[in-house]
Amino acid sequence: MLALYDLPCATQDAALRLKTEFAEILASGKPAEPRLRELADPSVPGMSLKTLQKKWKAWRETRDELVLVDRRMFSKLQKHEAPRGLHPDFLEWAGGQLLGNQRKSRPAYRDLLRRWEAWRRTHNPELAIPGYDTPPVDCGKGYPAGWSYGNLMREAQPPRVQLFIARQGTAAAKPYLPLVHGTREGCRWLEWIFFDDLVRDRNIIVPGHMSPVRMLQFGGLDYASGCYLKFGIRPDLARKDGVRDRLKRRDFLFLVASLLMEYGYPLDYTMHLVCERGTATMNQAEAHTLYLLSNGQIQVGYSSMEGQFVLAWEEAKSGNSTAKGALESWHNLFHNYEGSYNGQVGKDRDHSPASLLGSNREALALNKAGLLLTPEQRAGLRLPYSTFSEAHLETLDTVARINARRDHELEGFRKILLWKILGTEMEWRPESELLHLSDELRQQVEFRPVNESPRERALALSNGVRVGHIAPGALVRFFEDSHTAARVNGVDATIKIEGRTYHFGPETPEESVADREEIILHHAPVNPEFAIVTHKNICVGVWKRRRILRGDHTALAQEIRRKQIFLNTAVGQVRGKMAEKLAEEQSRMDHNIDVLANAGLVPSDTIETLAAGRQIVRNQFADTMQTIRTEAASATSRNSESARRIEREAGDIDDLMPVAAPTIPDDPDPDNFDDLL
Repeated sequence: MLALYDLPCATQDAALRLKTEFAEILASGKPAEPRLRELADPSVPGMSLKTLQKKWKAWRETRDELVLVDRRMFSKLQKHEAPRGLHPDFLEWAGGQLLGNQRKSRPAYRDLLRRWEAWRRTHNPELAIPGYDTPPVDCGKGYPAGWSYGNLMREAQPPRVQLFIARQGTAAAKPYLPLVHGTREGCRWLEWIFFDDLVRDRNIIVPGHMSPVRMLQFGGLDYASGCYLKFGIRPDLARKDGVRDRLKRRDFLFLVASLLMEYGYPLDYTMHLVCERGTATMNQAEAHTLYLLSNGQIQVGYSSMEGQFVLAWEEAKSGNSTAKGALESWHNLFHNYEGSYNGQVGKDRDHSPASLLGSNREALALNKAGLLLTPEQRAGLRLPYSTFSEAHLETLDTVARINARRDHELEGFRKILLWKILGTEMEWRPESELLHLSDELRQQVEFRPVNESPRERALALSNGVRVGHIAPGALVRFFEDSHTAARVNGVDATIKIEGRTYHFGPETPEESVADREEIILHHAPVNPEFAIVTHKNICVGVWKRRRILRGDHTALAQEIRRKQIFLNTAVGQVRGKMAEKLAEEQSRMDHNIDVLANAGLVPSDTIETLAAGRQIVRNQFADTMQTIRTEAASATSRNSESARRIEREAGDIDDLMPVAAPTIPDDPDPDNFDDLL
């Protein structure tokens, strides 16, 4: 039996307040009408004067708290009212008749009345209606008493879940079944990663293709932080054979491999990679490979209809699309954020913009006209849609803004404080930067509580988590269709992707490959920042993309330090290879000094000066090493402090040349043998 305390708290409070008012009226012994007029408020549902009068009368007779509840909001309370005189067997039968019409209940109600009229006219027992021994009489309105359409809808109408099951099936009834409410609370960093593909709601222009095309995307979401970790995009292109070149499994394998290389996997608990059974998936062998490489810490699988996590190498009849509701919700948010970019096509055909057809025709016409223009003229065209490269940058910006958003209601997120100086227009700063303020300024700070952003939540959850990394060589299989052959030029290698040049190089000499050797770089298909390098089918390491932004002195110092390391290594290798030659030179010089000294041609105090000439061979490398000082000095004009740091990190060249080479005068005296020496 339904009780007041089964209802929402707000409903309980309203009913109890009204009960208190009625109890005071009853205890006072005064007429209730004046007080009811004071309590009446037509703007509040269930609080009009007429309704209060009904509630007062019902409560005074029954003392039942449920009569004080607005029953229009709770159909269950209506079911607990006194029966309206209709037999339960009839109501059950009438409900079945309403379910029998596949479209609506009104036609089923008409069939029910025709059945009653036929039974009343013929008294055929086959037409008897359950709940009645004889045909009920007409109440004067064309139907028996209590058989009005509105009354039967209240008394006999089945719940919506039954209607949808009978008319459309169980899938259509799912929204009306009890929901399974999940929560992020208690989840850990990288414990659950959801993957899925996405068809973008915008058109772009791809070089070499006349017509605009849609964009396709893979992505991975960390459930605990709500942070979108990695994504990959591909245009939906048409090949010559008419087949669409869409997302492929190899694209998904690259996405998983790059995510694992950047973030690793937790060592103290299991990492679950939840895939779909369409494109964003991998085969059993690949899933089992990750499981073995991580000693069982990475498990790849799917969500079953029973809500269980099924490993990729285990059999399962079907998946559960609602298990990745967090990622599907993120996709909706992503579409909304991108709604201001050009090329919008709408979420479906019924919601496409009216200008879409005209914009597509304009883009096609401009692409055709561009074939007749010079490269300079073609670059001056302002196309209605973004190019693929521009769309990639816009996607990066959109993902960054979503990961930094604070206007959300994500469960389990903390409130953090931002601050700024009172009366200033400065931006709100994180609380951690208060440590750098003086005590005087701290007294003039104002605070604002805000929601933790997904990126901040990710940083907080990842703090203290021990992670492991799979060796890059073991992940080469995941880059099978995204690699480029190149030849080493000195130390680095250069490749071209879609007309753009990319330079990759090792961080240390141990990861380098000999000059002019051919290597394979396994990289991202778009704008790669690193490449796994193999040489003769052996992985030599991960080479970063080498480039320095103008004004980035920290990156400049790192590159100069890297160059110094390779220079020192090369110098050591040259010295090792020329050891015999250097020994011969030193032996020759020692012999000549001894001969001249024995002949009395060299004073004893000059022998030590001549001995210093033994350093001449070593100093042949000094010019090369002085390059480091030159590069450091060139940075002085941009940032003297950074340049001094670079010089310190490059090392003290004087320590490498402890003895200076002897100086020969510009105009020596031929009669002075000391000058010649």
